[in-house]
This record gives sequence, structure tokens and C-alpha cells, in this order.
Amino acid sequence: MEAKLIYFKENGKFYSEGILHLTKEEECGQYYNIGDRVRLLSAKEQLPDVTNDWLANNGFIVILQDDIGWPILIKHPSNNKTILARNTKYQPGKEISHKITLFSFKEHGKYNIEEHLTLDNNCIRNGIAMVDNIVNKVCSQKKKRGYYYMICAPDDELSGCPHLLLPTYF
Repeated sequence: MEAKLIYFKENGKFYSEGILHLTKEEECGQYYNIGDRVRLLSAKEQLPDVTNDWLANNGFIVILQDDIGWPILIKHPSNNKTILARNTKYQPGKEISHKITLFSFKEHGKYNIEEHLTLDNNCIRNGIAMVDNIVNKVCSQKKKRGYYYMICAPDDELSGCPHLLLPTYF
């Protein structure tokens, strides 16, 4: 079995993805230890598809494994940054059939909930998900964010990449 690692820069922008092969223990119920293993792999500069200690030098990692686990956000202990609010006065257009998935994570990285948000025609152009517009739409609905939010790409029909919204406080 495999888990997907999604790498985000410290400002929340998508960087890359990698595949991590699960251990037998993780496959058989000890998935909760995977965060410790990823932290150790990062410190040893042995993460898939990146060449350095990603957590210490660059940003965040989200682990996704559909079959046995829940999403996990991993950050370096010193990375407790917040970000200024983005456009919270987003002007929505006509709703369309595409939806995005939002995973929220508590301050320490523990998974909170999964939500779905219907996009509008301002979020899609020529079959491409406009990440900045989607982020602004999410920010307009979640003005005070005490959580990290991973915005997943809309669906298989559209091109686009995930984004990580950092907490913000007013």
C-alpha cells in the first residue's frame, strides 16, 4: 500500500507530490505512527521526490491514504505561522457543477473535518481550476481561520493543484 505525500511551501503554495510505501505495521492498524516516520525521513533527507529536510527548510507535508487512514498535516515544530487574510470580498459568479474538497487540520496538524464547496464560473477558465480565485472564494467564506485548510484540486476533469491555507487571526 502507498500514501501520497503533498509538499507545500511555507506560504501554502503547492510544490510537489510523492509516494511513500507503507510499512506492514502501518497497513495493519498503526497508521497513526506515519507522521513520526515522515518527520524522521525528512530529517534524514530521505523523503520521496524532494532532496532536503523539507520540514525544517521549506514548509508542510500532507499525507493522504484513502483506504486505511485519514489526512495528516505535518509541520516543523517551529513553523507556527499565520498568514494575512486574502480577498474576503470575493464576488461569486454563477455556480457550476464542480466542487472542491476542503480538509481542515487543527493547529498541531490533527485532521478535523472534510467539507465540500461548490465552485462558480469565476473559479474555472478553459478547463483549469484558477487556484487564486478558489483560495479567495474559500477566504470569503472562512474569514477567521483558526485551522489549516487544504484545498484539493476540483476533480479529474479539471487541471489544478492543491493549496494549503494557513490560519489567520484578526
